[in-house]
Amino acid sequence: MHLHSGTPAIQEQAGHWTYAELDAACTLLTTALLQRQAQVGDVIAVYARRSAALVVALLAIVRARMAFVILDPRYPTHRTSQCLGAARPKVLLNLMPNIAMSADLREAIVNAGIRATLDVPESKSGLLALAIEPNTAGPVRATADPTDTLYVAFTSGTTGRPKAIVGAHGPVAHFLEWQRVTFHLSDQHRVSLLSGLAHDPLLRDVFLPLWIGGTVCIPESDAFESHGKLRRWLRDTGVTIVHLTPALGHLLLVGLDTDQHFSLPSLNYAFFGGDMLRTTQLEYFSRVAPRATFVNCYGATETPQVMGYHVVPRESAPTADGSPRDSHLVPVGQGIDECQLLVFDQARRLCDVGVVGEVCVRTLHRAKAILTNGTAEPAVFIRNPYTDDPLDLIYPTGDFGYYLPNGAVVCQGRRDRQVKIRGFRVELAEIDRVLLSMRDVLQHHVDVEGDSEETRRLVLYVVLRTDSRLQARDLERWLAAELPNFMLPEQLIIIDRMPLTPNGKIDVAALRAAGTRDRDADADDNCVKSTTVEGALLAIFRHTLYSKSIGLDTDIFQAGLNSLQAVEVCCMIERQFGVQVSIGALTSARTIRQLALLIPNRSLDNITATGDVALAPRAASPATDAAEPRLGLPVDACVTGGAPSAPPKGKSRLGPRLIPERENLLVAIRNRILQVFARVAPDVWRVRLHRIRGVRIGEGVSIGYDTILETSYPWLVRIGNHVNIGIRVTVLGHFRGMAPVEKGGVTVDIRDDVFVGPGVIILPNVTIGKGAVVGAGSVVNESVPAATFVQGIPAKPIASCGLALSRTTTYEQFISNLSHWQPGPTKALKQTD
Repeated sequence: MHLHSGTPAIQEQAGHWTYAELDAACTLLTTALLQRQAQVGDVIAVYARRSAALVVALLAIVRARMAFVILDPRYPTHRTSQCLGAARPKVLLNLMPNIAMSADLREAIVNAGIRATLDVPESKSGLLALAIEPNTAGPVRATADPTDTLYVAFTSGTTGRPKAIVGAHGPVAHFLEWQRVTFHLSDQHRVSLLSGLAHDPLLRDVFLPLWIGGTVCIPESDAFESHGKLRRWLRDTGVTIVHLTPALGHLLLVGLDTDQHFSLPSLNYAFFGGDMLRTTQLEYFSRVAPRATFVNCYGATETPQVMGYHVVPRESAPTADGSPRDSHLVPVGQGIDECQLLVFDQARRLCDVGVVGEVCVRTLHRAKAILTNGTAEPAVFIRNPYTDDPLDLIYPTGDFGYYLPNGAVVCQGRRDRQVKIRGFRVELAEIDRVLLSMRDVLQHHVDVEGDSEETRRLVLYVVLRTDSRLQARDLERWLAAELPNFMLPEQLIIIDRMPLTPNGKIDVAALRAAGTRDRDADADDNCVKSTTVEGALLAIFRHTLYSKSIGLDTDIFQAGLNSLQAVEVCCMIERQFGVQVSIGALTSARTIRQLALLIPNRSLDNITATGDVALAPRAASPATDAAEPRLGLPVDACVTGGAPSAPPKGKSRLGPRLIPERENLLVAIRNRILQVFARVAPDVWRVRLHRIRGVRIGEGVSIGYDTILETSYPWLVRIGNHVNIGIRVTVLGHFRGMAPVEKGGVTVDIRDDVFVGPGVIILPNVTIGKGAVVGAGSVVNESVPAATFVQGIPAKPIASCGLALSRTTTYEQFISNLSHWQPGPTKALKQTD
């Protein structure tokens, strides 16, 4: 390590680290790990976000000849629990001690057999002041063997569970030295840390600058969300090397039409990987970074880091150097030193030029093993059919590709049910596994719509049991609790039956046609002319989301709007109206109708005589950045509106149908009379009177004085068991012009063990999850996750409940079991006697 170099080792918002400071912090942390019973060869779990402390932690673990597995705090607890079960770490290194972990995560850590936890402050001053016991042996200084385990990374496996890949020192060191020598890298380079925390490309961002004596540059936490902030940070920081997925690269291109003079003069290299790279992105990059060399890289988690590469010549940066049929794709090239990219047909013979086959990697630099519940299994490699040498192994990647005349390889995408979504490799079997565990789901099909990265998305078709009362939002909430955000289908459609082909298989073409009819019907219901602010916004969102089903009252995030698309929308709104709208405003508005209220009602200069908004062509792919999953927002679709005779069960609407509906006169009079009596009656009679009115109420329910439960259509409200509702609470099941749902449906669903404080107002189309608590005076306008304490106008999560606030729970017990709220799966509440 360059201890006396003037080059800073780490640069972040809080300042910079010298190499001497990095060395000192690593020494202290390594010693602290050894004092927590960590031993050479152990796997250390690192719970951290993107920060300098993460770099220190990884380097300290490497020095101690231990291995690391990174736990991303943004992942659902269920997913993190599976990762812990596969990797079986011995020690947890918590770099966020000031943020309380959820009870479920703490339980998962205990179940994983972790024998010690080390809480480490995230700041430089805290790390350099780390307390260690005196008179203890110093950290291990022996040089690691190339076969020693370095890390455990995860990808989706064919079993439907995360697959843990064990990586060794040798392949990573081989790649870093190859990259240094091939591209003449020196200690003057500054490398951005942008890769996703739970994926092995992060190793390039962390270890390459330390390998060459350069600087690790760490962006601010919100750099991925704000309009243009990431590219301005790259420019102001003077970054010279970036490792990007094509989707992450898209974030740098959004809005360039309004910032035409922007450039990255210091950028020397842009290394792409993780998905197919298109020439349109390079065209834009060549304008922004005129001095940069573009390199398209190829590899797999089982063949660590980069196995193949293609350097795009400067004089032809916007071109693909490829065949006419895929002139929009940049080749992945040929193998790096000691590696080969081969294309085999089904008989394991090399394909001729232009013949499509499976891309395979021939290399000695391979992953060590695959971990299952802590047990190592060999990775799936095959013998080279041309040598039959047991040591000459080849990895079949599952990608389709073909040779160019110069020997370079062009990749065309996956050959199996493993797909790339927003730069992440997604195994559809993992989604299948979650759906198969749902009792009410009779059949399902996960469809991948779109054959290019501009249009690719997951659409889920579901057939429910005939006696099921589940709605789309229930299924979406379940999936959100079980899967990472990047695996969530962007649309869910409930159908009566699966169409089949003559041979008994699902007829995908007929399924897509049915889904298209549903979406077009929604579009007809909500269609407006583009001569108003609302109409212009509607055109923008339909253009961005590639969907005609978006309506004025559609929840734009439930419709699939992700973080990159949100940035694109903000740019288009600014270009169209001359008004700057932040992502925070989109999050608060959530619908086009509400968003339109933020924009002055002025003439629209870019609307043509036909009433169409003049939309600029797309700069690049709208796919989500691989380092940042979709915005962490509640996944709750609105309940389908409709009269008791109404809409078919066939689809998940993303907004209520506005259908005028008149009450039956006699029923209306009866309901109002009973409502008046229920408001002032003794407690024992209130529940009975509301049941007579039609409110669906479970056992052990208490309803406070002067409470109003949906006057016109009481059957729209369902209250579970052991629910406590305070005084002067108002529950609205519908708005004027919004019809009640079909018989058997509800618009307000209050689950078991919920506590609703005094003076609360609950609006339609919400579910309050099991064991949730709503603070006094709150207005609930969106669904509340289970075991969550919400408060405010509108109500927002402020804590996670470890204990339900029931009649058997004291207030002191409830308060003592609260913890810091984090988005994630449904929590399991403790039971009280």
